[in-house]
Amino acid sequence: MPYLFRVHDTDGNYHGTCSRRCYEALGGTSHCVCGGINHGVGLRRAAANSLDLQSVRVCGRMLPADSPHLIVAKNPALESLAEQTTWPWAEPAHVQIATELARNHRQPDSDPNASWK
Repeated sequence: MPYLFRVHDTDGNYHGTCSRRCYEALGGTSHCVCGGINHGVGLRRAAANSLDLQSVRVCGRMLPADSPHLIVAKNPALESLAEQTTWPWAEPAHVQIATELARNHRQPDSDPNASWK
């Protein structure tokens, strides 16, 4: 998905886009127009967050998303993505890996010569 939403003002000035660079981030700080709510959370969670967007970052300040001077253009595919919550890999890759490692962690048998299960 190329973007979740874009922010313009009524004068036609472009202020930014919340996209893959934000929702698939592995760390650091967010300077995105989402204000950080989608930073590193994965596509589906970011889509759900973006549907219920309350504020956006414009020129370093958080402003209400429904401000009369802003145009928040949401991607038309957001609703269908947010509904796909049963998709097995809804989390970012680093969360998926940690979850799988924790799920598959097994203790060795009491016999020190036994192999791992």
